[in-house]
Amino acid sequence: MSESIDWKSERIRAVKESIEFFHNANKLEREKWVVARLLENFIPEFSEGLLHEAEEPADVKFKDASFQVKEVLEHNRRRGDEYKKSLEKAETAEEDRDLLEGYSPYKVSFDEIVNQCYEYSKKLTKKYGPKERKNLDFICYFNYLDSNEVPPVKVSLTEKHYRSFSVISNRYRSVIYTADEAPEFLKQQVGIVVDILVK
Repeated sequence: MSESIDWKSERIRAVKESIEFFHNANKLEREKWVVARLLENFIPEFSEGLLHEAEEPADVKFKDASFQVKEVLEHNRRRGDEYKKSLEKAETAEEDRDLLEGYSPYKVSFDEIVNQCYEYSKKLTKKYGPKERKNLDFICYFNYLDSNEVPPVKVSLTEKHYRSFSVISNRYRSVIYTADEAPEFLKQQVGIVVDILVK
């Protein structure tokens, strides 16, 4: 019985931590987390302490890079409601099995993810003018539920709307393109796809 109580308590604690993390007050910390997931792959001795709040329209500053961070979720997905339901389910659970969540994975290739994020970034060119975009390093964090990310991972895009464009998913990370004036450390990583499942 004690194991059930421990599992329930742990689940409640985890959901509450997620609710706090996704609270509006922690927006900058979430943005730093996304940038860190990209940079930790190729910046020696990188730490999140090196990231700072940037001036608008950018979100996060690192060296001479100014990152604009956007998360891509399913259409009409309301994450706040998801966590409220998860918390209620955890708090009212009477048995271990009551805490189980449904999982219906589907396959999506990284090139599909990149193209979807790319189309999303193009829509935002209406919000950011040419002068702003010339100094923005755009990162998309693809965060769909139950997505099972698979190859192919080779991506080539011809139009460059921002100074640089990177994509982070729950499995892959890559700098997709850079303009000539992009930070050198990003230019050196273009086209390299990191698979975090491969150690």
